[in-house]
Amino acid sequence: MDQNHRNPAEYRPPDERNGHADLVPDDREPMPPGLELGEARHDRQGQSVTHEEENRAEWMHGFKDAVKHVRLAAMNGLGSASGVHDLGGRPGFGAVPIDDLGPFHSPWEGRAFAVTQFAQGAAGFNTDAFRHGIERERADDYPQLSYWSKWVRNAERMLVEGGVIAPDAIDAKIENRPTRTTAERTTDAVPAQQRSSEAEPPEPPRFSLGDRVRVGPKRADGGHSRLPGYVEGREGVVVLANGGWIFPDAHAHGEGLDPQWVYAVEFVANDLWDDAGTHRVRVDLFEPYLEAA
Repeated sequence: MDQNHRNPAEYRPPDERNGHADLVPDDREPMPPGLELGEARHDRQGQSVTHEEENRAEWMHGFKDAVKHVRLAAMNGLGSASGVHDLGGRPGFGAVPIDDLGPFHSPWEGRAFAVTQFAQGAAGFNTDAFRHGIERERADDYPQLSYWSKWVRNAERMLVEGGVIAPDAIDAKIENRPTRTTAERTTDAVPAQQRSSEAEPPEPPRFSLGDRVRVGPKRADGGHSRLPGYVEGREGVVVLANGGWIFPDAHAHGEGLDPQWVYAVEFVANDLWDDAGTHRVRVDLFEPYLEAA
């Protein structure tokens, strides 16, 4: 959970006794100055939507309509292999309603968070495998579900795939009947292998500050990826070296840490979206996503 969006009154940071290794907050020192290319630019400030201005029903309608267009594009071979979950940077959604109520808007959401964290630990899923579980939500269901509803459904998915409970165990409990199936581990997910997500790659970095790079396509096999679909095939410039990190695309599938270098790549907005302007957009990208332009 992002530290900037925690409710201090409700959130208890993980520790050696209660936390999951890959959810420990990042307390590294800030990146020292001098590693950036050129002078810092002012960030564009997002404007909050007031309660009087927001119309959640209208926004949800626009959200579902935009998801439909993403799905149709994929079905017709347009765009990338991105699923309906990869919505960042997609046009057509309008303003997102924003409030300051903290992460939980009702008590059940806090319980959903707790249950999901327990399920992740019990089933032996690292955070990358957990995220991939949510990404595998049915395309027809994804836009209909709230954020925490996806977490609850994924908690059940992890417990079943992790062999903790039988596939029909929850339905059987609700229907007050014996289970008819047997629990069996069917996932390649593994627990987190270290507390920090930092990891030193075995090879030196391929790119240097100022290098022009092109973003390759997202993996087409439906596996987990942290590559945002809206930058696929676009060209940008490496402006920051972010060190080495566990590669989520491998870690989510039990393929080890596979450490990779991460770079901040800067794009001109007009190169990402039509008539977006000349301001710059920076995206953190793992080295395997990049090739020399």
